Amino acid sequence: MTRFFATALIFFLLSPVLTAQEDEEKATVMLFGSYMTPLGEYGSKIGSNAGVTRRFGFNIGEEAGLAVPGVGLGLEFRTPVLAKGLEWAVSLQCLTNLVSTSEVTDFFRKELDDTVQVELESGAWFHIPLFTGFTYGLDLGTSVKVHATLQAGVNITRQAPRSVKADGVLVEETSFKFMPDFGYLAGVGVCFFGDYELLIRYVDLGTPQYQGTRVLNEHFFTTIPRRENDISGDSRPVKMVVISLGYIL
Repeated sequence: MTRFFATALIFFLLSPVLTAQEDEEKATVMLFGSYMTPLGEYGSKIGSNAGVTRRFGFNIGEEAGLAVPGVGLGLEFRTPVLAKGLEWAVSLQCLTNLVSTSEVTDFFRKELDDTVQVELESGAWFHIPLFTGFTYGLDLGTSVKVHATLQAGVNITRQAPRSVKADGVLVEETSFKFMPDFGYLAGVGVCFFGDYELLIRYVDLGTPQYQGTRVLNEHFFTTIPRRENDISGDSRPVKMVVISLGYIL
């Protein structure tokens, strides 16, 4: 996978050379909106080993993302290179998923034997992938074109922050930092009416090692060594299917 990303970077750096003799009028820019469905552990509503710990707070489980379907916006630049139908592409997206906390909240309430009214609240996941790669298309008529694409690059990502209240009192607050990682996408698309595209893409943003801070309430967690704890290497795989509708500017 490291070699793949290195190759994508080389393509990105060489792209001016590849396109230097092309007609600039053939380059296109597409603006698109997206609907995305989380896959695998990213959409899991509770992870293994979930539970309430005395020293480190409420654990939602290993690798669980709690993500629900989300939305996004994107911009993609394409220009012809080398052969007919082949284009070099650069895409920038902003993707976000809210989370579902109902299942893990019910689990925590059972852990505490319903003696404490637990409320788990969460923010949203954010991902900003900047990818580069190639697109190959075939004309099926005067107004219809199909294409396939493969892209890879860097992703700026942040895990959804969380907070927990017990009987109305804030007992845990967990926040995460924005951090860089790598990812890739592969997909197909259909261009119709000349200016519109329907895209279906599989997006794999890897398994980022999230970092952040967890602050606990010492009156609820009476045996904690300290209130504030650093989070390092919190692994959460991020995979999704993204369906987009784009307009070529």
